[in-house]
Amino acid sequence: MAGCASVVDYEYDGERVAEERSVKVDRRFQKRGVSKKLNGYGKGLAMRLGYKELHALVNDEARKAFESSGFELVDYRPIPKIQRDCVRCPFYNNGCKESTFVAYLDRMK
Repeated sequence: MAGCASVVDYEYDGERVAEERSVKVDRRFQKRGVSKKLNGYGKGLAMRLGYKELHALVNDEARKAFESSGFELVDYRPIPKIQRDCVRCPFYNNGCKESTFVAYLDRMK
C-alpha cells in the first residue's frame, strides 16, 4: 500500500464539517504525487457529500503537499478536532507543530 487517508464528518455549531485525517504515505512512495492523489480523492469525496470546506491539521513535513493540493493555511479555527482531541494533547498550548489548513471546495471545479 502506498498511502492512506480518511475524511471524517463532524457537527460543529449546527453545521456539518469535514476533516481530512490520517494522511500517510509510505516513505518508499514519497515524492511521487501519492499525497496529492489522496488529497484529491478526499476533496472529491467531501464535494460529493455536499461540504463547502475540507479542514486538515497539518504538520510541517506535509505542508507543501497540502498547499500543492489546493489547501490554504488559515489562522486558528475552532474545528471540532481541536475542541475534542487537541485540548488533551500535552503540546496543545506548548509547541504544537500542526497548522490548520482548509480547502475551499466551492472554489474548485
